[in-house]
Amino acid sequence: LSEKVKRGEELSDKELDIVARYVTNQNLLMQIMEYIDKKNGDLELKLREEIRKTREDLERKIEEVRGELTKKIEDVSSELRKSDMEIKDELTKRIERVESNLEALRSDLGLVAEEAFVDRFVNRLERSGEKVINVYRHYESPAGEIDAVVETQEKVYVVEVKLRVEIKDVDDVVAKAKAIREEYGNKDVVPVITGSRISKAVRGYAKGMNVIVI
Repeated sequence: LSEKVKRGEELSDKELDIVARYVTNQNLLMQIMEYIDKKNGDLELKLREEIRKTREDLERKIEEVRGELTKKIEDVSSELRKSDMEIKDELTKRIERVESNLEALRSDLGLVAEEAFVDRFVNRLERSGEKVINVYRHYESPAGEIDAVVETQEKVYVVEVKLRVEIKDVDDVVAKAKAIREEYGNKDVVPVITGSRISKAVRGYAKGMNVIVI
């Protein structure tokens, strides 16, 4: 056993047991201790190498997983940005359609309101004894289109219809009345403005400008 130990050969379990039970030689004991220390050192080195390799493998795996996750996050972010743009485009198109429909509805409401107000004004003139000769709708004048020009035997009424009347609308109808005054010779041209919403301030301003408010 001593020779085997000196040569650094492996001892079987049985041989190790014999050594443990019967060895009395101090030199042999030291050799056995050195043998055990060497085996422990080799085991420690081997263990450290395994730990190093395991750590390197783990770090490599972590980097691979991190790379895959980063790519997936980028792909998801790209898809989300693409979806956001598609949603925004669709919403923009829908808003444009709604605005177009609202504009058409406003136009239709404006025409309906214009028709009703002009008819009511004509009826009012006839009830007051004025004979209506002509009613011109969407009359073109040098100052712009007039909603209606109502001609009677003695006067010409320049009628503007607004859903909400503002001061600038009063100024516009006055300007349009002046623009067509020469066309009707000696007839008195009277500006008229009507609408569903007319504030007290606008009514007062129109009265000061000699504009009839209905």
